[in-house]
Amino acid sequence: MKQLTHEQQAILAADGDLKINAVAGSGKTSTLVAYAKSRPAGSKLLYLAFNRTVREEAVQRFAQEGMSGVRVETAHSLAYKDVVRSRKLELTFGYKAYELAQVLGIKSKDPEIKYLLATHTQRYLQLYLNSSAQAHTELNYAGSLLDPKARSFADRFAQDLLGYTTKALQLIESGVLPCVHDYYLKLYQLKKPKLRYDYLLFDEGQDASSVMLDVLLKQSARKIIVGDVHQQIYGWRQAVNSLQQVPFPAYTLSNSFRFPEEIASLAKRVLQWKQLLPQASDPVALTGLGPEKGHIRTRATLARSNLFLLDKAIQLLHDHHFERIWFEGNLGAYTFASDGTSIFDVLALFEHKPERVKDPLLKALGSFEKLEEYLEKAEDPELATITEMVRKHGNELPGYISALKNMQVPSDQRAQADMIFSTVHRSKGLEYDEVQLTTDFVSEDKIIRAVADNDKQKVARLNEEINLLYVAMTRARYNLRLPISLWPSGPVTPVLPDVSTGMPARRRRAGMYMRSDKNEWDWGHGKMQLEEAYDPYLIEDLERSMRYPEEVAPP
Repeated sequence: MKQLTHEQQAILAADGDLKINAVAGSGKTSTLVAYAKSRPAGSKLLYLAFNRTVREEAVQRFAQEGMSGVRVETAHSLAYKDVVRSRKLELTFGYKAYELAQVLGIKSKDPEIKYLLATHTQRYLQLYLNSSAQAHTELNYAGSLLDPKARSFADRFAQDLLGYTTKALQLIESGVLPCVHDYYLKLYQLKKPKLRYDYLLFDEGQDASSVMLDVLLKQSARKIIVGDVHQQIYGWRQAVNSLQQVPFPAYTLSNSFRFPEEIASLAKRVLQWKQLLPQASDPVALTGLGPEKGHIRTRATLARSNLFLLDKAIQLLHDHHFERIWFEGNLGAYTFASDGTSIFDVLALFEHKPERVKDPLLKALGSFEKLEEYLEKAEDPELATITEMVRKHGNELPGYISALKNMQVPSDQRAQADMIFSTVHRSKGLEYDEVQLTTDFVSEDKIIRAVADNDKQKVARLNEEINLLYVAMTRARYNLRLPISLWPSGPVTPVLPDVSTGMPARRRRAGMYMRSDKNEWDWGHGKMQLEEAYDPYLIEDLERSMRYPEEVAPP
């Protein structure tokens, strides 16, 4: 193990509960491993990771240090072993709105009202399952919504939503409705479990759920919470920043070994934008100790949203003709919502071909215009993003997606890709030698305008929007390319600046051709041009080959 810094040594010498604010690339996992290794012989330790990937990495790290006695779990895996195995619950990754409407017996002459009630019932349920509340009746669901139209709808149907949420919980408890993974975590919290460990190491504390934080704080073990207050980017999933909520003595890891001081200085200037907000945060201590130059092996394009990421990938298809690309999480994750709603179904509505729609909710809405009306009150960002992709690219979209699909390398060749594409959320915890950002992040001008206009909806989201930009920037090891619109004011300039200033305008139809020997798109080298832009056979093939696999279970 490398020699510890003074900050790390202070953490190892600390007594009692503590919280550690660790900047990006500061070696927080190494610090936790060192902390665990320095504990008295015979100590029982539990390391709680944010997700399965981090858990597997932690298992390897502790094994490398010969520390097989440290138990490594995620919050869900801990609850799964305690609750699910004993009760034999049927699990699901989520409910589709039309399925929930049918099971709960939601009836309305207007299909938009019917499915909005189902959508909001699901979100009410999610809010409760991730909260520390003992009962869902304690919560003000409508008050949790930021969008005025969605909040107005929830207020109007408050009693209906309360009743349907109560019924959903009863059906899950009786086994009629399979339970989502957050349900058994909630059951675990309500059991008030006693974890018989001497030390609890809680990683990624800035994105903890209230339910797990409640379990943690009720334990008698010594508790160490580590995270980065400026990397909280899951507020939309009811995550809470435990580093700001617990009264433990605070320690810091302010030295980043990932990137040089030039990138660190730029990141600090972006975080200074928080001083413009009504509730300003304390300045961050961040020093870049990484090498200034290195061999560029991995290049990544990072976006805030799927829409801008896909748009940038399409632009690069025209401009650079990359041969090998990779989408973090696989390309299918960007063309299907997490509930399985297909971008191709939305495209069918856009093309006025409702007979091709397979999704029952979209089929019931019947038109693209009705879908847009539904989204105004649903507060469903995933489906809204897919809808915006279709609105922008229209019937050219299948050809673009097919071309990108044919260029994607297998997952085990990810490192050999000419360009890696990812949203910030999917790149969390990763790093790349060179990073280029798209223009859909918040800028200093946008913050100033939102605060001046007193736009409460936008202002409420600005802190996390700044965090998204900070996380994206700090994925870079050597080079960082920023659009001009994101440059912070001051003497610091971005490394290798990119002069692009916005999303490319809708392009005229490009030459997209079908190979005669393969069912794939090629750019300028094909033999047979498709006569119909909206090709149902191509779309059906794409849906079969790209069907977004549901993510593995949280345990």
